[in-house]
Amino acid sequence: CFAYLSPATRPETESSLTELAQQCRTFNAGVDVTGVLTCIDGRFAQLIEGPRDGVDHVIARINASKRHRDITALGEMGIAARAFGGQPMLWRPEGIAEELERIRHDPRLSKLQVDLVARILLFARWEARS
Repeated sequence: CFAYLSPATRPETESSLTELAQQCRTFNAGVDVTGVLTCIDGRFAQLIEGPRDGVDHVIARINASKRHRDITALGEMGIAARAFGGQPMLWRPEGIAEELERIRHDPRLSKLQVDLVARILLFARWEARS
């Protein structure tokens, strides 16, 4: 499990973010990684989870991306259960805050996972106010 924040290097539009989310879904599914991505006020927040090699592939892709700069890790750890199993990339669907709230209370998750999901939830709620 790995979560980070990073400022976008350019303004993102709804269309460019939707395209990015689709690219992430395709790539993540290929390396068995799940997670959530959001972008608010020019700042990305993402949590990814899966097998170590899959997460490493996604981290390398994020680090190589020209969309990000100054990537700040929120946390990284081994996990016993996935918060986003079955979701190659949860991205701004209707009810994202409700889904994150439900996930945050999953008893199988570690305290750090709950904290990371809660941080992404804060971003989702902030976005909903915009």
